[in-house]
Amino acid sequence: MQSLSSSSSNYWPHGCSSTCPSELFKNLPSSRFFSFCWTTISGDFNELFPELRWLRWLYIEPNLFSSATNLHLSKLVVLELSKNKLTDDWGGWSCELLREIPSSIGDLSSLEQLDIWGCKSLTKIPSSLGDLSSLKQLDIGGCQSLTEIPSSVGDLSFLEELDLQGCESLTKIPSSIGDISSLEYLGLQGCKSLTEIPSSVGDLSSLEQLDLRGCELLTEIPSSIGDLSSLKQLDIWGCKSLTKIPSSLGDLSSLKQLDIGGCQSLTEIPSSVGDLSFLKQLDLQGCESLTKIPSSIGDISSLKYLGLQGCKSLTEIPSSVGDLSSLKQLDLRGCELLTEIPSSLGDLSSLKQLDIRGCQSLTEIPSLIGDFSFLKILDLWGCESLTEIPSSIGNLSSLKKLNLEGCKSLTKIPSLVGDLSSLEQLDLRGCKSLTEIPSSIGDLSFLKILDLCGCESLTEIPSSIGDLSSLKQLDLRGCKSLTKIPSSIGDLSSLEQLDIRGCKSLIKIPSSLGDLSSLQQLDIRGCQSLTEIPSSIGDLSFLKILDLWGCESLTEIPSSIGNLSSLKKLNLEGCKSLTKIPSSVGDLSSLEQLDLQGACESLTEIPSSIGDLSSLIRLHLGGCKSLTEISSSIGNISFLKYLYLGFFPLLTEISTQLEIFLLSEDLIYGVASH
Repeated sequence: MQSLSSSSSNYWPHGCSSTCPSELFKNLPSSRFFSFCWTTISGDFNELFPELRWLRWLYIEPNLFSSATNLHLSKLVVLELSKNKLTDDWGGWSCELLREIPSSIGDLSSLEQLDIWGCKSLTKIPSSLGDLSSLKQLDIGGCQSLTEIPSSVGDLSFLEELDLQGCESLTKIPSSIGDISSLEYLGLQGCKSLTEIPSSVGDLSSLEQLDLRGCELLTEIPSSIGDLSSLKQLDIWGCKSLTKIPSSLGDLSSLKQLDIGGCQSLTEIPSSVGDLSFLKQLDLQGCESLTKIPSSIGDISSLKYLGLQGCKSLTEIPSSVGDLSSLKQLDLRGCELLTEIPSSLGDLSSLKQLDIRGCQSLTEIPSLIGDFSFLKILDLWGCESLTEIPSSIGNLSSLKKLNLEGCKSLTKIPSLVGDLSSLEQLDLRGCKSLTEIPSSIGDLSFLKILDLCGCESLTEIPSSIGDLSSLKQLDLRGCKSLTKIPSSIGDLSSLEQLDIRGCKSLIKIPSSLGDLSSLQQLDIRGCQSLTEIPSSIGDLSFLKILDLWGCESLTEIPSSIGNLSSLKKLNLEGCKSLTKIPSSVGDLSSLEQLDLQGACESLTEIPSSIGDLSSLIRLHLGGCKSLTEISSSIGNISFLKYLYLGFFPLLTEISTQLEIFLLSEDLIYGVASH
């Protein structure tokens, strides 16, 4: 196939154009594809393009056709005046300057695809559009100034796709649209000025997808929509002014997906929704005024997903929802007024995911929840009024994730939680009233993540925690009442991350800590009562991060710290009682960051071995007020890029070697004035 690509962008500045005379094309009689960029054409084009099939134009000038005569494109199949669909090396199609389409476009009898997406200045489409007898695809999306579509669009008997997405000034659709018997897709999403849909839309017997997303002024859907016997997908998301859905909705015998989310003014769903026997997905997300769901919903035997998240006015779920035998996912997030879950939910034998996050008024979970044999995710985040979890939860043999984060009123976890043989993640973050963890937790052999962050009333961790052979992450942040950690923690052979930040009452860490052979990150920040770190810490050969920020009572660091061959970050900021740093710190061959900022107020010297830290990139000594000298060995750290020395009132001089080092062009440093 012969083709020609013409671009003046290499020779002309942005906003300029060149003109291609007709003589340029006389030696290309068999060309089938032309691509132009920043170009106009001029001259007599009689019989020049007899075989042209595809024409695309990038950065069109307003006078595109004004100087061209006898331009006959009778065999043209695709006319693309907007986005690029052929190659990856173009910057994107644009025809923002194009104000009108010539009426002669109707002569393109072979044209199958017309793409004028993003022609923002285009105000009108010629009525001759209806003469495009072969047209199958018409994309007019993003034509923001377009106010109407010619009624002749109804003459496009072979049209399969009509995309009007983002035509923000379009106020109506011609009733003749109902004559397009072959139309399969109609996209009206983002037509913000559209106030009504013509009833003739019901005549579109081949229509499979109707997209009305974001038609904010649309107040009603015509009842004739029920005549769309081929419709598979109906999207009405974000139609904020829509107050009701016609009962004829139930006549859509082929419908598989119905999205009514974000229709904030919608108060009810017609009971006929139960007649949608092939429906697989029903999304009512964000229908804030919806007060009830019709009981007929239980008749939708094929339904797999039901989304009710953000239905703030919904007070109850009909018991008939338990008849949804194919349902796999039920989303009730943010149903703030929902006080109970019907026990019939226990009949949902196919359910895999139940999301009840943010149901603040929910006080209990029915015991029949244990009948969800296929449930993999149970999310109860933010159910602040929930006081207990039924013991039947232990029957959920397929459950992999249990999220109870933010259940502030929850005082205990049933011991049968240990029967959750497939559980991989247990999140109890922010359960402020929780006083104990059942010892049966040790039976969760597949548990990988245990999050107890913010369990302020928790006083101890059961020793059985050491039986969690698969545990990789243990988060005890903010467990303010926790006084000790069981020695059995050393049996967690798979543990990679241990976070005990803010455990203010913790006075000791067991020596068995050194047995955590897989540990990579240890965060002990803010443990104000902690007086010592066990010497066994030196056995953590894979440890990369050790953070002791704010351990105000810590008086020393064990010399065994030098054995941490993998350590990259050591933070001792705020360790106010620390009087010395062991010389073994110089053995940390992988250390990249050492932070003593504002911390070590009692520290009088930095060991000279610090110069042996061959990998160190960042060193922060600010706030070490008692320092009387700074070791010149710092100058030996060849990779050091960031050095902050702060203000040292007792420091009398800086060695010449260190001064030379500080003058290095590659070093970024700060020294406060004496």
